[in-house]
Amino acid sequence: MALSYWNASSPDARFVFISSAEIYAESDGGIVAEGAAHATSGVARATLAAEAAVRARGGSVLRFGRLYHIDRGAHADILCAADGGGGVQITIEPSEPCS
Repeated sequence: MALSYWNASSPDARFVFISSAEIYAESDGGIVAEGAAHATSGVARATLAAEAAVRARGGSVLRFGRLYHIDRGAHADILCAADGGGGVQITIEPSEPCS
């Protein structure tokens, strides 16, 4: 896990975990809030465990509702926006070039 490489004691260190709203049980297009029921799938349990590990180390979790594919979704938009500057370390890159 990338979290194991993070040096949280560095003054400028930040760790942001981009998570998924897939953890919620709602699957019919309804509105969910932070306190909504969680799904019971293995993926949902693993995602919640990863979020807990990040928070326990002082990191932040952003939960997006449109993470479908390595090349599409909010995470790809963020990676493309951060590409090439600002001191942002990108640990994964989309397989498609940013447009």
